[in-house]
Amino acid sequence: MILKNIGIQLQIDGGNKETISYCYSFKKKSRHIFNYIERNCLQQLKFESEEFKAIAISLRYGYENRFMNVEPEISSNKSLHIVLPFDKNEYDTINNNESYRELLYKYILMAFEKAQSKYIFPSSEILESYKELENKKFVNEWIFKKKIDKTRKITAELHCSLTIEKFELSLKVKEDKKGIYDEIILETDPDEIAFEYRFKDIIIEKDKIIITDKRKKTLKEILLRDIR
Repeated sequence: MILKNIGIQLQIDGGNKETISYCYSFKKKSRHIFNYIERNCLQQLKFESEEFKAIAISLRYGYENRFMNVEPEISSNKSLHIVLPFDKNEYDTINNNESYRELLYKYILMAFEKAQSKYIFPSSEILESYKELENKKFVNEWIFKKKIDKTRKITAELHCSLTIEKFELSLKVKEDKKGIYDEIILETDPDEIAFEYRFKDIIIEKDKIIITDKRKKTLKEILLRDIR
């Protein structure tokens, strides 16, 4: 198996709508970091493991001790599952993004330290990737797809931006190397579940450009005559 994914989730005992939203908010704020690590570290590294294809850090609050002191183990979905206690009081005092990232990094270090004696995984490379993103001021941007109509010298690109607050998809169009269109065409929560299925392909037709989703439905359509 190839290690492809890494993530963190928060679980609070006796969950209701309020706590579920609280936990999801914690996870959403982490995805700009783990998405970067998955794309720029794990996809390139192609680390092979006979046991797991993902690393799942599970933070728990309010559970009985028997659910807290769990040793790292391989779950039924082939994830390396690492359980840590969550300091809710510490988290609730956080009032800025920098402090959240520092707390997240602390939990990553704690999880790796707990699991390293039992399992082999590329902890150094993952932490280096985190620091790489930190040096970029946590700017996680990439070009998802590019299409070129050489005859008409038209280029269309889908640009992705994932921040701690949101995900944005932009469509950029050039004609004869001159920019003629640059607009955000999709904005969602910063969570792949919310945006990954929403876009897939660029189709350049005679008179228009169409962006389709994974179900081949139209996300965005622009007429070339309107943007020239």
